[in-house]
Amino acid sequence: MAGLGVVIRNGEGLVLATLSEQIEKPPSVEILELLAARRAITFAVESGHSQVVCEGDSESVVNALRRPGMENSMGGHIIQDIKSYSNSFMSISFAHVGRQGNAVAHAFAQRARQSFSSQIWLECVPTDVMSFVLVDFPSS
Repeated sequence: MAGLGVVIRNGEGLVLATLSEQIEKPPSVEILELLAARRAITFAVESGHSQVVCEGDSESVVNALRRPGMENSMGGHIIQDIKSYSNSFMSISFAHVGRQGNAVAHAFAQRARQSFSSQIWLECVPTDVMSFVLVDFPSS
């Protein structure tokens, strides 16, 4: 099993919602990153957000989401799903961040590996993840 962790922040970097979800382990890290991106996008839609910056620590996945024509590559069906969901937003962009910039999402992904159910937190963060929120807080 693998875990997905999703964090939704506002423009000031404050955590609005988080998700921790266990999934079947995909065949590659790239597919896992694409599945995480798709879940982040669908979670943003479900949460009613209209302006989204989707950050990921896989540069190849972020580049595949930015470029047209990648729908025929490995994981292309997931890229198609993401691009389809992208039409739900007033604005959307995809950004690469280093793994250190994704500490909260990684903490929730680790949490997911230990739980069989999806867990969502709105406007709060479990105490065991709060230290990651402080480390992950944008410096701008």
